[in-house]
Amino acid sequence: MLAPDHEENVILRRFGLSQARLIGEGGEARVFALDENRVLRIARPGASMDSLRQRQGLAAEIAKSAHHLPFATPHIETVEEVEGRAVAVERRLAGVPLAHLFETIEGRQREAVLTSYLDASAAIQTIIPDRPYVGELGGGHPVRADSYQQYLGKKLEAIRAEAPETFFAALGPDIVDALPDCDAPALVHFDMFAGNVLIADGRVSAVLDFGETTLIADPALESWSVVAYLDPQISPNARPADRALAMAWLERRGLAAAYPAARRFIAAAWTHAHDDPAVMAWCRSILIEGR
Repeated sequence: MLAPDHEENVILRRFGLSQARLIGEGGEARVFALDENRVLRIARPGASMDSLRQRQGLAAEIAKSAHHLPFATPHIETVEEVEGRAVAVERRLAGVPLAHLFETIEGRQREAVLTSYLDASAAIQTIIPDRPYVGELGGGHPVRADSYQQYLGKKLEAIRAEAPETFFAALGPDIVDALPDCDAPALVHFDMFAGNVLIADGRVSAVLDFGETTLIADPALESWSVVAYLDPQISPNARPADRALAMAWLERRGLAAAYPAARRFIAAAWTHAHDDPAVMAWCRSILIEGR
C-alpha cells in the first residue's frame, strides 16, 4: 500500500492526525485508522458526495434489518467534502480482511474460515430493503426493472454501453439467456470479495462496502459471485483446494450447475472496471479465453 498522498495528508491533518495508518484500499477509496473505534474513508479523486451520501443511507437501512446476522455491517457516522474529496467517518469493525488471512491460515482453520465466508454470502439475502423494483439500489445511473428477466436484459444493454470494444463479441444475448429466472429477488452485495470481508475468531465478523454494486436480484448471484471471486486474478492467495471446497459448497446447495453461466454474467458485469488491470485480466480469461 502506498503512503498518503499530499491531499490525503491535508485531510488527515484536518482530522487532527499528523500521520495515520492505511488499513485498506480499493478502486473507490482508501481507508485510514482514525482511532480505536473509527476509520476515515477518503474517496478517490472524482468521487461524488451524492454517491457517498447514498452509501451512508444504504448502510443505515441495512443495519436496521441486519441485527439477526452473526456479523456486522457498516455504519457511516458522517460524510463531508474536504479538499475537494469525499470523506466519511465510519465505525471501525473488528477483524482482519480475509484476503490477508489467505496468506497465513492453513488446514482445518482455513476450511472453517472459508466455509464461514461462503455461508455469509447466503445470509446476505435475509436483509430485505423495501424496494418496488429489481436492480441496483444506488449509483449514478442505476439499472432497474419490474422483473428479474427485464432487469437482466436492461443490464446487458448497460454492460455493452460501458465495456471496452474488445469484449463486444463476447457480450451477446446468451450472457443473460443462460441464467435461471428468479421469482423471489433479494438483497445481493455483489462485491463481497475477500478484501471486503473481515474475519475474527475463525469466522466472518463483518461484511464491508455495500454500495453502488448492491442490488435486488437472484440471491444465488451472491453465492456464485463469492465463488467466482476466488479465481486467481481476484484472490491471488486463494488456492485450488479453496476453489474445490467452494464448488462442493455450491453443489450441496444445488447451485453448481448454473455456476458457469453465472460466472460469465458476473465477469460481464465487471467489464466497466477499465482502470483495474487484475479485474480486466479476469474478465478476459472468462469471456474471451473461455477459462
